[in-house]
Amino acid sequence: MRAARISEDIIAISELRANAAKVAEHVAASGAPMIVTQHGRAAMVVLSPAAFDELTERQRVIAAVEDAIAEADAGLGIETSELVKRMQARFGPGVAPRFSKKAKSR
Repeated sequence: MRAARISEDIIAISELRANAAKVAEHVAASGAPMIVTQHGRAAMVVLSPAAFDELTERQRVIAAVEDAIAEADAGLGIETSELVKRMQARFGPGVAPRFSKKAKSR
């Protein structure tokens, strides 16, 4: 998602009401959010579905990393060998081959 440009990506809510289809086209084509103002202040942001998906996926990844760091800080981690064993039990023996003992001996 590209950053919003003040000259192109800020509109009044009345303009959004009058030109919703054009605004949707602009947001989809530019990849940038459209900032909508009401009474001169930011009131909402319009995003394309792709930009919304990217933003929410990024937030999910950040939250997962933060949770993992908190777990590690609390001493709740496991050894790599144990992780590999669990992953292979769940997903099959081809998972995580670089961490297996056979890969290390090569």
